Amino acid sequence: MFNIDKSNLLTNKMLVEFYTDIKKYEKAILFCDLMINAGIEKNFFFTKKILSKIHLGVWKGLSNELATFNNKACPYCVSLIFMCVGL
Repeated sequence: MFNIDKSNLLTNKMLVEFYTDIKKYEKAILFCDLMINAGIEKNFFFTKKILSKIHLGVWKGLSNELATFNNKACPYCVSLIFMCVGL
């Protein structure tokens, strides 16, 4: 599996941005899950995970993730997600 360098947040964010830019959403989701489970910068990685799942059309479990995100995230991040989803 992946080894996460928890001290190098900038590189981790850049990798997720890179994966989403080149439309490798599955890899972005995998990396986001690892970072979320590690408890690092959850708002950023949760946002990227949800947007990646939307791009892939992976709807299973998305409403639960949106609800969890809505309860724990900053208001700006929540409005950004709902804007992208069209809610």
